[in-house]
Amino acid sequence: MKTTAVNENQQSEVQTNMKAAVVNAFHQQLEIKDVPKPSVNIADEKLDLAKSLGADEVVNGMNENPAEAITEKVGGVRAAISVAVTKKAFEQAYRSVKRGGTLVVVGLPNDELPIPIFNTVLNGVSVKSSIVGTRLDMKEALDFAARSKVKAQVETAPLDEVNSVFDKMTQGKINGRIVLTL
Repeated sequence: MKTTAVNENQQSEVQTNMKAAVVNAFHQQLEIKDVPKPSVNIADEKLDLAKSLGADEVVNGMNENPAEAITEKVGGVRAAISVAVTKKAFEQAYRSVKRGGTLVVVGLPNDELPIPIFNTVLNGVSVKSSIVGTRLDMKEALDFAARSKVKAQVETAPLDEVNSVFDKMTQGKINGRIVLTL
């Protein structure tokens, strides 16, 4: 899972650097009934936020292997979203997906992403990527948000605090998004 409690150099070394299942990097929780919604992070405050937004299970990746924990706690997930920029995060997200599931890769690691072809075919796992959407995708996403299916965490800060906001961002101390105001 993507972790934000450490800097980017440290993140690439942390085995548990992934964000899996239905809670995405910005902790916007989808309201899906009867589907397990685990969230993984190494920062407890991010896990508390995910829990408040509807995560059924939270996994602190510093304390346990996320893929093993997700498999043990909920039997794996039907969909995982890997937004981290590390190969390890991708591998862990892939291993958390159960038979017939889908892994969506959003983060762009500066590395090869190994896909075990035999297991992918045998287990019917789909791997998809997403970097830029179409106008139709944007319309559908906005419509989805308008129906209150997304709970975005948004704060504002004055533009003259941009350096402070940037420091908080690189230290992983922002829950959600900050919009700079003029």
